Amino acid sequence: PADLRVLLQSRPAADAPFVLAKRFQEAPRRYVNETFDTFQVLAGLRGHITGRDWDWDAYASHDEARNHETLTMGYRMSRLQSLLDAPDGGQSICRGGYNPFGIAASAAISNECLAYVSTAVRNRMRVSQDIVEASLRGSVMQLPADPLRFALTASHRSNHQASDPDPLLVPPTLSATASDVFATGSARPSGGSTRVGEVALELLVPL
Repeated sequence: PADLRVLLQSRPAADAPFVLAKRFQEAPRRYVNETFDTFQVLAGLRGHITGRDWDWDAYASHDEARNHETLTMGYRMSRLQSLLDAPDGGQSICRGGYNPFGIAASAAISNECLAYVSTAVRNRMRVSQDIVEASLRGSVMQLPADPLRFALTASHRSNHQASDPDPLLVPPTLSATASDVFATGSARPSGGSTRVGEVALELLVPL
């Protein structure tokens, strides 16, 4: 606009960069769709050792939760900047170009230009746990009062987590904090796991 041009030329460095801050009102509403899937598988066995007063049991389980998140309209800063920097207002990039000044002008953005600067953003997360446990119980020897009994238990647990954000949400360098999608938090892929093993022995000694 002519008024803005006069204002910018009044600066000591008339051609210096300037920052435009505005809401992207010309775009449709943004929605976040989330899907959660959870399931558990559990199996076990138990039995008796023939010829001895011993019995055993064992089980294994797998639990998993998955989260799929989709942002319907994410706006790419690099493409919006391309429209703003184009000498013809972006008309050579998409039909009509983009004029950000004034509600009426910016609201006239064409569907072609809107499709150029917007994209769906998808994130994935997975959390799982695996457990294996076995127990053995029985009598060891006869004591005057009653049999000496024992219980032996061994278990193993592992937990896993993995987060896979949309590549557009990953900052371009390790030192950068912002992604190419504005008004949306940046993220980096992450994951990890823990593993724990335990063994327990109990004795019942009748006195």
